[in-house]
Amino acid sequence: MRQRALTPMKYTFLHVSDLHYRPDWPEENELVCNRFFDDLKTQVSNFENLHLIFSGDVVFSGGNSSFYEEFENNFGQRLDALGLPIERRICVPGNHDVSRDAIKPLVTIQLGSLSQIKDERSFNDTLPQLSKLVFANNFQNYKAYESKFSTYVACASGLGGAGWELGNGVAVYCLNTALCSFGGIDDANCRPISDQNRLMIDTRSLHKWLAENDCPYRLLVMHHPLDWLAPWARTELQKVIQTSFKVTFSGHVHEKSAVFSSQGSGGTLEVIAPPLFTQRAIR
Repeated sequence: MRQRALTPMKYTFLHVSDLHYRPDWPEENELVCNRFFDDLKTQVSNFENLHLIFSGDVVFSGGNSSFYEEFENNFGQRLDALGLPIERRICVPGNHDVSRDAIKPLVTIQLGSLSQIKDERSFNDTLPQLSKLVFANNFQNYKAYESKFSTYVACASGLGGAGWELGNGVAVYCLNTALCSFGGIDDANCRPISDQNRLMIDTRSLHKWLAENDCPYRLLVMHHPLDWLAPWARTELQKVIQTSFKVTFSGHVHEKSAVFSSQGSGGTLEVIAPPLFTQRAIR
C-alpha cells in the first residue's frame, strides 16, 4: 500500500466521558458544566486544531429523549461559541445511553440470544437480526441525538460503529461497545444484570473499515475498556488495537483521574477518562 503524502498538522484531542446529564439535577449539573466550560475556554485558546472526544454516557437515562434535548440546548450552543462546532466533535454511546424502557419488554430475549453466542463469527452473522429486533430500539433516542451533536459518530450507518477521516493521515473509528449493554436493568428475577464480560462488538464492520483505510494515524474511541468485553471480543479487539491503532480512548470505570498506559509491540497508548460527573454505581 502506498504511503500518502501528508502536510504536517497538529491535532489536539480533549477527551471527556461519563457526564450522565440529567435536567433534574440543576445545581450539580450547573456547577460541573460551568467549570467544564471555563476550562474548555482555556484549552481552546492554548491549542490549535482542537477536537472534543466524548466517550459515552452522555445522559443519565437513554430512555428519556428530553435529557438529550436539554443536553444539546446546554452544550451545543456553548461549544459552538467556543470554536468547537459539530465538525470538531467525536462521540460514542455508553451503557447509560441505552434505553431501559426499550430493553425491559425484551430483556429475556436479549439475554437468551446473547447467551448462545460464543464466538466472533456467530455474533457478526447474527447482528443484523439482533439489531432489527432488539438493538435498534435500545439506541433510538441516542441515535437521534448523536447526529445533531457530532460529525464523527458510531451509529451513522449501523449500530456497531463507523470510521472517519479527519484529514492529514489521521482517522478515527467510533466503536459502540454498549451495543449489547443491558443498561443496568434487572432480570426477570429482579437481579441486576452486569455488563462485565458480556459485551460483544461488531468486528466485521471494523475490519472492513481498516481494509479500506490507509491512514497511518488511527484513533479508536469507545466507552468500555477491554476488560468489560466478552472473552472473544476482548481477544479480537486487543489484536486489532495492537496492529492498527495509535491511541485508544475510553471511559466508564470512574477512576479519580485519567489513566494512561501503553500496550503491544507498537506501543499503542490507552487513555481512560475519569467521569465528568457521576452519582451512580457501575454495572
